[in-house]
Amino acid sequence: MDVNGNLNAQARYVLDQVSALEGIISRSISKSWEQEYRCKDLADEISRLKRQLRDSVPLGSRDGSSEAPVTALEASLGERIIYLETRLARVVERLGDEISRNWELEYRCKDLNENVLRLKTELRDCVRQSDVASPRLNPRAALERSLEDRIMLEGGVGQTRARSKSM
Repeated sequence: MDVNGNLNAQARYVLDQVSALEGIISRSISKSWEQEYRCKDLADEISRLKRQLRDSVPLGSRDGSSEAPVTALEASLGERIIYLETRLARVVERLGDEISRNWELEYRCKDLNENVLRLKTELRDCVRQSDVASPRLNPRAALERSLEDRIMLEGGVGQTRARSKSM
């Protein structure tokens, strides 16, 4: 009975861990999805800004040097592009971290599921077939039966009548 209690406690613990991991995985999948779409949005914004930069009208250099003319749009958007590219790189890095964490959690969940199956098999092997097949005794009927057995062992049926009269 101690083995069954121990197995039940272990099974409960494993099931709690599996449900916690499922919650973590679902949140992590959601975050991963958000990061992926944030990366796509940033990439779209960078390509849009590059198109704007390419299509802008050049301004003449004020000092008359022979440098390539810089447009007002290029000047204002150059820093924005650099900022967005670094931000995109950070988001891609975080997405990679989340993906590896998801992978780790999925395999941990698979390991726990295998542990649950193993514990169920152990539990099934520990429970006797006669315990499963026969219905549980009513506590009162079991008490009555044990008293009858005790009376039979102590002196038989004939002596019990004499004893019961004296009581």
